[in-house]
Amino acid sequence: MLFIVELVAGSVYEASLHRPDKADQLAPAAVAMLFLFNLAYAATWGTVAFLIPTEIFPSNLRAQGNGFGITGWAIGVGMTTLVNPIMFGSIGSRSYFLLAGLNLLWVPVIYLFYPETRNRTLESIEYLFSTSRPFHWDMERAYRLCKERKDQEHIDEQAIKASSQDEVQQEFYESIPQ
Repeated sequence: MLFIVELVAGSVYEASLHRPDKADQLAPAAVAMLFLFNLAYAATWGTVAFLIPTEIFPSNLRAQGNGFGITGWAIGVGMTTLVNPIMFGSIGSRSYFLLAGLNLLWVPVIYLFYPETRNRTLESIEYLFSTSRPFHWDMERAYRLCKERKDQEHIDEQAIKASSQDEVQQEFYESIPQ
């Protein structure tokens, strides 16, 4: 979505440079692209620095991980604030096309390295990171193996509890005088 919005914004900007007489007609489209970009960014990448660290770090490191995530976000926002005016001043509307291309480059990075955390408890997220390999399919395999092991341990515990309950009931019934 951000890729498309930036392409349209760059095209509108470029069109207004080539046809200054149409700038008044293109202005609403430019404003709409700014609003769409901010909406899409706030709904997607704007939350990543705050949500992902709280999900992927174990409980004892969650505060520090969240601090690193927010620090990275602040550095990124600060650099963007410093660099964007210079970039727009020197390359103009091509800045939008550059940013669109950078957004497109992130697609394989997200696919390869960001594991899916939906429908998983915070405690089970650490299984995803129990492997030293960075690819999400290795993380998923490690998650499945750890989860199966934990589930089997839980089943074994339930079986032990059930058999001990049966033994207690048997002893109880045997202790009743007849």
